[in-house]
Amino acid sequence: TLADDITPIVLETLKEYPDYQLVVCGHSLGAAVATLLTLMWAKIPELSTARCYSVAQPCTVSRDIAESSMAINRIQSIILGDDLVPRLSFANANDMRNAIIRIAQDQAPPEYNEDGVNVNENVPLSTWVINNAANKNEDECRALFQPVIDTIRAEEMTSRKLYPAGTIWHVVDEEKGIDGGAVMKPPHAFSEIVIGSRMFINHVPHKYSEAADPTLPLPKKTEKDRVIDKKEAEKIQKRTFFKSALLATQES
Repeated sequence: TLADDITPIVLETLKEYPDYQLVVCGHSLGAAVATLLTLMWAKIPELSTARCYSVAQPCTVSRDIAESSMAINRIQSIILGDDLVPRLSFANANDMRNAIIRIAQDQAPPEYNEDGVNVNENVPLSTWVINNAANKNEDECRALFQPVIDTIRAEEMTSRKLYPAGTIWHVVDEEKGIDGGAVMKPPHAFSEIVIGSRMFINHVPHKYSEAADPTLPLPKKTEKDRVIDKKEAEKIQKRTFFKSALLATQES
């Protein structure tokens, strides 16, 4: 395996450079490899301090591993908006297939008029969803569709899933980028595919570079000694991590 091939080389290199910190990073498939290597090396004393910076990490490990202290303390990840890849796995695709079939086959929920007649009789669920979505705003649709969504989730979307691992920063506001638009989320927040206009474009590396803004300067060493509030410290942490990770993946 890759780990078997490179572990002796990494161990020998660290002996030669004992003051160096081992950092593993990657984008997409490279992020998955970096994650797995970091978790495997956590069990080797000489490599247990390795840190992983993953960009657009795919679904890689089970939930218990993804949310374990071993992963949280070693792996930092960034996911941009509706990026498909961190949510895409065979299980998630199967869940979506089941949900679509259920929507296509089910009848609309009953709705009775003043005469007690069900006006939705023989109305397909899919037609009911489309008709209501066209006439209501987002909040109204969410309130109307939520019971249907909850039922489909409970009965059809039950496959055992894989998840991206570690501490995950989700860029929910692309215009603000990581500095003001990123929030920390648990791995299980990415258990479903999100259909959106940017689900594919958000996966490409340059979109992550734009979100991280690699033109921003890295914090100076003297900033470690500054007294700064928690919010500013969090911004510096995210900016430093993402710039370092993105520059490393671009160079590789």
